[in-house]
Amino acid sequence: MGAALSIHARLVGACLREYREAARLDLQDAASAVGCDRSKVSRVESGERGILPADLSRLLDAYNAGPDEREALLALVGADRSQGWWEGYRGVLSNGYQDILAAESVATAIMIYAPLQVPQLLQSEEHARMIAAADPGVPEGSEDLVATATMAHQHAVLSDRGPRVDVVLGKTAIRSVRGHDGQEEQARHLQHLAGNCPSLTIRILPVGTGTSVAGGCGGFSVLRFSRVPVPGIVLADSPAGVLYVDVPDAVAAYDRTHAALWSLAPELIQAG
Repeated sequence: MGAALSIHARLVGACLREYREAARLDLQDAASAVGCDRSKVSRVESGERGILPADLSRLLDAYNAGPDEREALLALVGADRSQGWWEGYRGVLSNGYQDILAAESVATAIMIYAPLQVPQLLQSEEHARMIAAADPGVPEGSEDLVATATMAHQHAVLSDRGPRVDVVLGKTAIRSVRGHDGQEEQARHLQHLAGNCPSLTIRILPVGTGTSVAGGCGGFSVLRFSRVPVPGIVLADSPAGVLYVDVPDAVAAYDRTHAALWSLAPELIQAG
C-alpha cells in the first residue's frame, strides 16, 4: 500500500496534468503561474510530491478550472492521515489503512462490491470483534478496540453529511458469518443501518449471480471525488491485502462492473 502522499498526490497530479493539457499550456507556463521551476510541476503531476493548497489554487486559476473541480482537488490535498476520527485507534489501524481512511473522508461517493464477506463499513460490532480475533495481524487483546474502531468508522462515513454509499452484498457474505446467532445479529445490524443512514443503499446479490459479470474478481470499493476528471480510485481485495488502483481506464472498468452488479441485485435490505 502506498503512502498517503501517493494516494492523494497521484490523483491530484493526474488531474492537474489533464487540466494543463486541456488549457494548452506547457510545464513552463504552469511553473510560471506558481513561481517555481518546471521540474517541480512535473513531479507534482507524476505524483512524486505533494502540492500546497495555495499553489494548487494558482494552477487551477491558470487552467480555468470550475468550482466543483476546485473544491474536490482542494479537499484531496487537505486530506491528512494525521487528522481524523481514526487518531484514537492508531494502535490497531496500519499506516496504509489510515491512508485509505483519509482518502475516503473526502470522497463524495463510495461503491462497494462484497461477495464473500460483510465489509467493515456494514459489520455488526460482534462480527467485527470475531473477525479481529481471527486476524493474526491484530495485536493480541485488541479485539474490542478494533470493534470500537469499526463502529466509529461507520458513524463517520454513514452520517447524514457523509458520501453516498451503494453496496452490492452477496448472500454468501451474510451466510459466512459464524453461527446462526451471529447471522441474525448481523442481519439486524444491516436492517438498522438501512433504516437510519439516508446515504446508504444495500442490495443483495443472489447466490451464484454476478460471477461472470465480476470477471472472477473479489470484493472492491470505488471512491469518487465530485467532478474530478480522473474517475476515482479503487481499493481491491487481493491475496496480498488491499490493492490501490488509480489508472483511469482500470477505475472506469471497476465502475462499470459495479453498475452491472447493481442491476443484477434487485433485492434491497429494508429497515428493520
